[in-house]
Amino acid sequence: MSKSAGSTPAVGASLNMPLDLMRPTHAQSVAFLSHEPLSGIDFQHNAFVRVVSGEHVGDSGSLVSVEELGDDPVYLVELESNKDALIRQSCLRLAEA
Repeated sequence: MSKSAGSTPAVGASLNMPLDLMRPTHAQSVAFLSHEPLSGIDFQHNAFVRVVSGEHVGDSGSLVSVEELGDDPVYLVELESNKDALIRQSCLRLAEA
């Protein structure tokens, strides 16, 4: 991951609420990292996705973590450009193999 200590990843234009509203619990974060199903989470850890809308449209990358739960969860995505971005689930699709 390219994020340096103390830095904050870029936030996509489609991210309209603070990330501390519905943060996952430690147990939920561990479940995501372990590829266990979580309600409302459509993707698994390390899934390779493409961004289909928002600030990073056209980029691809791997899912690092779930940062916010709710109706449209937010993932930390390590983009192929080696930048990290917070991107809503509705802006992502699994990339074609």
